[in-house]
Amino acid sequence: MVLELIMRMEPHRTNIYNIQGIVLIDEIETHLHVSLQKEILPLLTSFFPKIQFIVTTHSPFVLSSIDNAVICDLENRIIASDFSGYSYDGIVEVYFDNDTYAQDVKDKIREYELLVKKYTTLTKEEKSRIIRLRMYLQDIPAPLSRGLKLKFMQIESKRKENESRNFTG
Repeated sequence: MVLELIMRMEPHRTNIYNIQGIVLIDEIETHLHVSLQKEILPLLTSFFPKIQFIVTTHSPFVLSSIDNAVICDLENRIIASDFSGYSYDGIVEVYFDNDTYAQDVKDKIREYELLVKKYTTLTKEEKSRIIRLRMYLQDIPAPLSRGLKLKFMQIESKRKENESRNFTG
């Protein structure tokens, strides 16, 4: 890719650092190993500092590889910037609408919900289990999984209602 750009600039015989322009690259991650997906945009912008790159991608590695980018989600009509601080899983879940959490976490949320529903009739073991599950589920980072975190908060609200009803009545 870099060589292609340099070859196209050759007829102009100018310093590549001074060339200005716009370069369009469709699906920049195609045929690149993950490690290169993380490096391609920083490499291109350092080699060609006066060129504006407009790229399409389905790679969270490309999206998070540079901190001075404007990211346009055309499908959802969202404009964002600087994904460099986000986890790859978070980007995949939020921007590519793909839940990355393991089935194990989903199962724990389901189990927690079932235990909360039968809150007044819990056995000693189930009470112990609900505490362990709550501690585990509270640690799900909100930016990583808005859906799972929201589900947990809704269940937790129900648990608190049950607890206060049981305590007062």
